[in-house]
Amino acid sequence: MKRTGSIKGIVRDADGRPIEDVNIVILSGPVHRDIAAISGPDGSFGFGRLELGDYVLQAYGSDSESQVISVPVVAGKIAFVEIWLVSEPKDCPNHRNGEHPNQDSDIVPEI
Repeated sequence: MKRTGSIKGIVRDADGRPIEDVNIVILSGPVHRDIAAISGPDGSFGFGRLELGDYVLQAYGSDSESQVISVPVVAGKIAFVEIWLVSEPKDCPNHRNGEHPNQDSDIVPEI
């Protein structure tokens, strides 16, 4: 039985386009090896072999940041996170109180 899990995701701008070179930071969670990742050309990022438990992530771009996101890590599963970065959340019609309605995490079976 696997005693670790993973977090994978994608970072998007307010228009839904993937964003490269965004820092995704684990702000808190169980003891872990990695504390940050950088999104690739397709906006993707990942943290593998994480101890089980609840993690808190936040993404930081050159002029923006995401909301703080809570992500549960479950044994043998991949928690998928879609993170939205917005320079000025109040001006974005897709946001309510700085939160994007699609900013969420899902857990899927690990392949």
